[in-house]
Amino acid sequence: MKIIYTKQNAKGEYNEVGMTDRGLSSDYATTRNFLRYGLPSDFYGNTVRLEVFYGDSIYRAPDKVMYVTV
Repeated sequence: MKIIYTKQNAKGEYNEVGMTDRGLSSDYATTRNFLRYGLPSDFYGNTVRLEVFYGDSIYRAPDKVMYVTV
């Protein structure tokens, strides 16, 4: 499972490109474990968009999109 996580910018939008407010993680088997152990600390206090991909490819539409306030 791969997760692309994106933090809201100052305008309240989610950037589609760039890596300042975005990141990629493939180390966790569940989204719960990612939120508990894998989310960077500078993302806390914001609404985060999680694009979850089951499988190896991120070059397609995500299997699940979640918006979580952490």
